[in-house]
Amino acid sequence: MSRVPEPSVFLVVDEAKRKARERGVGLIDLSIGSTDLPPPEAPLKALAEALNDPTTYGYCLKSCTLPFLEEAARWYEGRYGVGLDPRREALALIGSQEGLAHLLLALTEPEDLLLLPEVAYPSYFGAARVASLRTFLIPLREDGLADLKAVPEGVWREAKVLLLNYPNNPTGAVADWGYFEEALGLARKHGLWLIHDNPYVDQVYEGEAPSPLALPGAKERVVELFSLSKSYNLAGFRLGFALGSEEALAFLGQADRNLKRLRSLFRTYLGDEVRLVSRGEQVEVLGPPEAVEKAERALRDLLALLRQGAELDEATLEQAVRLAAEGEGLYQATEPELELQLPGRLRPKTPGQKRYVEAIARHDITFGIGPAGTGKTYLAVAMAVSHLRARRVKRIILTRPAVEAGEKLGFLPGDIQAKVDPYLRPLYDALFDMIDAERFEQYLQSGIIEVAPLAFMRGRTLNDAFIILDEAQNTTPEQMKMFLTRMGFSSKMVITGDVTQIDLPKHQRSGLVEAIRILKGIEGIAFVHFKESDVVRHPLVARIIKAYEEAERGGGGAQ
Repeated sequence: MSRVPEPSVFLVVDEAKRKARERGVGLIDLSIGSTDLPPPEAPLKALAEALNDPTTYGYCLKSCTLPFLEEAARWYEGRYGVGLDPRREALALIGSQEGLAHLLLALTEPEDLLLLPEVAYPSYFGAARVASLRTFLIPLREDGLADLKAVPEGVWREAKVLLLNYPNNPTGAVADWGYFEEALGLARKHGLWLIHDNPYVDQVYEGEAPSPLALPGAKERVVELFSLSKSYNLAGFRLGFALGSEEALAFLGQADRNLKRLRSLFRTYLGDEVRLVSRGEQVEVLGPPEAVEKAERALRDLLALLRQGAELDEATLEQAVRLAAEGEGLYQATEPELELQLPGRLRPKTPGQKRYVEAIARHDITFGIGPAGTGKTYLAVAMAVSHLRARRVKRIILTRPAVEAGEKLGFLPGDIQAKVDPYLRPLYDALFDMIDAERFEQYLQSGIIEVAPLAFMRGRTLNDAFIILDEAQNTTPEQMKMFLTRMGFSSKMVITGDVTQIDLPKHQRSGLVEAIRILKGIEGIAFVHFKESDVVRHPLVARIIKAYEEAERGGGGAQ
């Protein structure tokens, strides 16, 4: 797809006006930039003062726009009651059109999917073309609003950005708070950016003009564009601002913390001569050429992950730098080859996690073996949810041995669900991250999702199901055999466990250990062993695990 847009409707109209004037036709111009009212006195006075101020004649970068951004943030808080950091959550624009075009280029890659209403401001389509984006045009409801419910689930999962504009040009439609709550909920669910172009915020004369950025938790997902052209009749001055999440600021920003951590990691893995220098919104790496190349690879990987909607936690930062130092790239090393998309743009964070999800996709039975914090259970649940959404299976069954309760559970208070819930809580937690509460409850009541102790698996044949056995190191060999032989047609099984954390009586063999020994080499069964480098919790956790492993092998560590 070409990045060169076709002539917009505005250029076509402008050319038609030029030709008409050349023919001597008298025109009454009501088109773009030709307002029928003069600017108010206050902005004209401010412009005149700026014109006579010699300090204004120079390149104005982020620092000198700060007073403008502070005023923008103050205006927004006064109108919507939401405070914003003008240094990190605001950006000056040459009008909202310019902001939108650059925003799409920053947040997407060529051929990504953009959702926008089928009737929209013409420049939106030009901005999409400049960014080489595919578009899905959302049909309109009778009230003129984009019908979000008409977007297929598969399209939501594939999309990267949802673009809205209310009050709307050209329809005049105005959204309410409930509509924006729905849009934000869908953006959160599917990991989209929600961009709201809001230059007509002051053209609502009855009721109010809601702002999606003012909704709880919206700052992480919403970017809102404003312009002075409509509010103050200043179309020709091209002045506006963006508020909310801005990728460069999110990357630098969270940021001072991330930069500080990266500097430390570069010294650890690449040497003391490597320096990371922040210059406004840019990052410069200085040092020996080979080390600089590796540092740049790490930064590019982190930026690619940001564009995928990932969070840059400490574990991710360390993984990126460590792999770059070894001549590998985190993004490439963790990009799985899957037919199905993981829920919420979830993706593996380590090469071991990549091998794990690929093994699950390609095998009927997969064992995930490794220490806590490697994502064994969480990714297994994610793969189960993706298979359910794609209708590869009809239900999800999650189970684990309640070894602490002796599998009998009779002495615990409450009904059977209350008895087992404490032992199944990690499975519930993973599901809650991927399925909204209402739908989860529906699935639970209808049997589409079943969470039960291992003892409940006896005597069953499980067809068309994705079955996960968690904490499998606490099964006996008999329980493991019983579980594995429950597998029916069109089903997948994932067994997770940590052979260093067996809670069985000392005389009792672990079913997981026995299964590794007996089933190794059988076609259709995969074994994925995680290492301490696959731990995605606090980096110290990996070092703790390694120390304990060395101690257990008699190599030192704890005494």
